Amino acid sequence: MRPQFMQRTLRNMTTISEPLLNIHLSMEKTAAREGSGFHVELHPPENVRVARENVRGASFTKAVTTPLPQPKLVVASPTALRLIQDPAPNDNATLSDDAKKALTNLIAGTGPIEGLAHCYAGHQFGHFSGQLGDGAAILLGGTGNWEAQL
Repeated sequence: MRPQFMQRTLRNMTTISEPLLNIHLSMEKTAAREGSGFHVELHPPENVRVARENVRGASFTKAVTTPLPQPKLVVASPTALRLIQDPAPNDNATLSDDAKKALTNLIAGTGPIEGLAHCYAGHQFGHFSGQLGDGAAILLGGTGNWEAQL
């Protein structure tokens, strides 16, 4: 079940909107933007438990997060939040309890959040390993000159 605070269009994967945090992330602000020469495979993986999948002619593929059980927000960087919030809060701004919960859900991947992973391939142990996904980060979108990733 998708929380109501998190709205994401599956058809074109263009926007994450989090009103409590004043965060609006768009793929138009990332390397995966339309017209950039990158192709995004928009269908979800057939089996999310399989570590690799062939995505022909694409630089990015849809990524599915594995939600963390009972996530807790330990600390939030006011400086980092100011970079992605619009309008930017003042230096003394604090997050409400609802906003803290929304931020926790956003960064813990409990949305579920539809993001993108960068595709790559390579050799491991002397053999071609085929196409792999980027396990290091899931691209959620961008704002200004910043990309938000899990």
